Amino acid sequence: MGVGIGAERLAAGDFDGYDEVCLMLDDTDDYLGDVETRPAAHCLTISFRGTHGQAAPRYERLLGYMHEHGIVPAGSSREIALIDDIISDDPATYVTQITVPVTAAE
Repeated sequence: MGVGIGAERLAAGDFDGYDEVCLMLDDTDDYLGDVETRPAAHCLTISFRGTHGQAAPRYERLLGYMHEHGIVPAGSSREIALIDDIISDDPATYVTQITVPVTAAE
């Protein structure tokens, strides 16, 4: 499962809460509901040891990098728990990944 923050909120530094929730599917999944496929994009990605609740400092780091390099969010973030309580009983092993599509600032 993943969550996301909209581009406008990301650019404003508002990392409190989420605008999207998603379920990641692969080719072997049988799902009858509507499916949205995200287009390919230039992205910044950061992975860290921790949970969604510990993501805010990583968003701040990504936003700082964007400011330094003249780029801005071009869409919602994609925050995915790669290792969480479904895979491990040890919170010290949890890994979360944040991906933000980006574009040149105007």
